[in-house]
Amino acid sequence: MKSNLVRAALFLLVVPHSVAAQAAKSAQLVEMVTRMAKIGRAASPTFSPDGTRIAFVSDRTGVPQVWVAAVDGGAPLQITKGDDPVGRVIWSPDGAWLALSLAPGGGMNTQIYVVRPDGTGLRRLTDGGKETNNLGAWTRDGRRLTMGSNRATPSAIDAYLVDPVSGERELVSANKGLQTVEDVSRDGARALVARLRGRGDNDLYVVNLRSHAEVRATPHEPPDPREDRATAEATPSPPRVGLSAPADSRSEATREFAGFLRALQGGRRTAPRRARHKECPRRRGPLRRPPTVR
Repeated sequence: MKSNLVRAALFLLVVPHSVAAQAAKSAQLVEMVTRMAKIGRAASPTFSPDGTRIAFVSDRTGVPQVWVAAVDGGAPLQITKGDDPVGRVIWSPDGAWLALSLAPGGGMNTQIYVVRPDGTGLRRLTDGGKETNNLGAWTRDGRRLTMGSNRATPSAIDAYLVDPVSGERELVSANKGLQTVEDVSRDGARALVARLRGRGDNDLYVVNLRSHAEVRATPHEPPDPREDRATAEATPSPPRVGLSAPADSRSEATREFAGFLRALQGGRRTAPRRARHKECPRRRGPLRRPPTVR
């Protein structure tokens, strides 16, 4: 009876201390996580046309979103407040729009949006499905955006121009590879397209946006895979380096190795290994002892 009372008393003394220690550890963990959450990352900065503000992507709230701040300091304004991470943001030359790329769920099917610098008018310009879209740049007049998308062919990226107001897309060039619109002329008549068809096959094309006629600005002949294969087959393999000694020098190598072992053992000579004799044939019957000589 007394032992049970003693155990109960010890339990009542120990439990409050354990609970208090666990609470202190939990408080320290919460404080550490809170401090880590306050560490912000800023990327993709872009000036407004008048140079008074900057837009950028920051994860100061946990998920990368678009923010706008004055160049002379002050608290930044959060423009987008979604659950999906924003990758890039670019300010239009006329100052009316911010274009941004957003990855739903952090996946690969990146979508393109536009939003006003005050956070209003957020609108998606792409299909919003499983296609991949690459945000390019604004044209010089700010009327259209360049982008790449595989909406037509999953294995290829086609080049487009998009109207941020109507969302209308204009196909600049379709191909069987990967391409991007690098620039649009000031008069809006031609586009400079970079096209990658395969390894070592990359060219620049000048595309007429009215007739869609193309002129290759960097003509070259791509490498022939058959020539690469023939070259690889004709190239002799490098000689192999072995660690074993030749047959005529194994005895010398063995003696050198034995001397090395003796040096490690302080000069002591190891006992020679006894030669192995052929086993005698087994005798049938009981084994007899030799006679004892007195």
